[in-house]
Order: sequence, then C-alpha cells, then structure tokens
Amino acid sequence: MSDIVEKSAINSIDHDIISQHDIQGLYDEYRGPLVSFFGRRLPKDEDPEDMTQQVFIKLVEAVKHTELIFSRRLIFVIAKNALIDRLRWRKSHRVDKHDLLEDSLISCETPLPDRILQGKQQLDRFFNHLDDLPLRCKQVFLLHRVCNISQQEIADHLGISRSTVQKHMMNAMAKLHDNIGNLEDL
Repeated sequence: MSDIVEKSAINSIDHDIISQHDIQGLYDEYRGPLVSFFGRRLPKDEDPEDMTQQVFIKLVEAVKHTELIFSRRLIFVIAKNALIDRLRWRKSHRVDKHDLLEDSLISCETPLPDRILQGKQQLDRFFNHLDDLPLRCKQVFLLHRVCNISQQEIADHLGISRSTVQKHMMNAMAKLHDNIGNLEDL
C-alpha cells in the first residue's frame, strides 16, 4: 500500500485532486469490499488481495493522467475491468492447464556443480589410497571390482590360490575402508 501512497503523493503535486490522505482513506474504506468482490469471482488459486492492490494502482494511475473525480462507481468499474482482464489473461494463457510447481517434482539428471566437485574429490582420494596398496593386492581388487572378473578366474590368471585372492580382497577392502570410509559403492 505504501507504493500506492507514494504514487498518489506525486500525483497530488501535479493535480491536487486526490491527496495521499484521500488514497489511504479510500484504501481503508474499500479494501474489504473489494477483497470480498474478488474473492467471490476469482478462481481459488488467485489472490483477492493482489487484485485489490491492482485496483488501487490503476486508480492512482488514472488520477495521475486525467482529472477524475472519485466516485464509488469508479472504483468498482476499475475492479470489474481488472477482473475481466485477469480472467481473459488466464484463458489466453491457459492457466487452468498448467501444473503448479508445488504439485510436480522438478528433477534434473545432471548433478549440481558442487556435487560434481565433491565426487571428483572423493575419486581422487580413492585413487590415492588405491595407489598405496601393495601391487598384487591392487591388481586383485581392480580385476574383481572394476573388471568384474570372478575370484576363481583371477586366481587362475595370476597363478595364485582362490583363498589368496580372497585375502587380497579383504586386505584391500579393509585398508580402503579405514582410509576412505564406507565402501558400499565399490
């Protein structure tokens, strides 16, 4: 409402027809009836208070550009025209066919930049700790977890027993877990 009062103060300098005090008095007098008028006629997702504000903005603009004498009829003509404009706008923009943002989930498959950076840092830490493993232990871990080769195939390929492959895997998992944390993703 203070914007309306400020606009009308500028207007009163130019025309001295409706003063700042008059606008505030009109707002106090007609706010309730206008909210009620719009509340009965607007769809549920529209705010009657916003439309009431628009009426007073249009009133101030009309008084600023022309020498209007205020009447009760004038304020409701402005209200009726604002309502018609709003309903036309809703129809032309097919507002009833829109989904509200609150009702739909907005998702993006691309991770946010901070999440990308966090992932890169975690990956760097993982590779640093992986490099600290003994060579054979690292080979077994990479063949099993990255290449998805069975423990028996790794044992045959490296010429070691399956129990040795299992010990290398347990050793790698334990050391990486101690250094990095939860390894459920590995």
